[in-house]
Amino acid sequence: MPFRDSCFDIVLCLGALEYIYDAGAAIREMSRTVKKNGIVIVSMLNKISPYRVWERIVYAFVWNWIKTFMGLSNGIKDKKTCLKPELWMISEKSLSHLMTSGGLDVKDVVYYGFNLLPTPLDSKLAKKSVQLSQKLEVLYRSKLKMIGTGFLMKCVRT
Repeated sequence: MPFRDSCFDIVLCLGALEYIYDAGAAIREMSRTVKKNGIVIVSMLNKISPYRVWERIVYAFVWNWIKTFMGLSNGIKDKKTCLKPELWMISEKSLSHLMTSGGLDVKDVVYYGFNLLPTPLDSKLAKKSVQLSQKLEVLYRSKLKMIGTGFLMKCVRT
């Protein structure tokens, strides 16, 4: 990044890290640009949440089968333009290790997005999905936090 060393009090990386191929390099840059004792907050998708497992394994398989069976992929000249970007998901433990390796000390982790209605039900029943998720938000620090679809990690540069 075109910023000098230690120039920010706070660095936010929300909704982006999961699209970055070399997350370690991105974390090192965040660490480099934040001041000593500065705060870095990142979000990450929780790859082991029931929603993400369903979306990544079951739904993707079924959707690809339907596209093939129904011939929906026929007639597409450049299939690359139709592909979704690959999402890089990592566990809390692995992200903590990357943060520590990048010179950041993990201070807090909070889970969010307690969506239990699998795709495509979550969009078909959007209102119910949001209501259920709001009721489950109290789990953000409990033993059941792992069902959250993502998490926020707060770190401090050492």
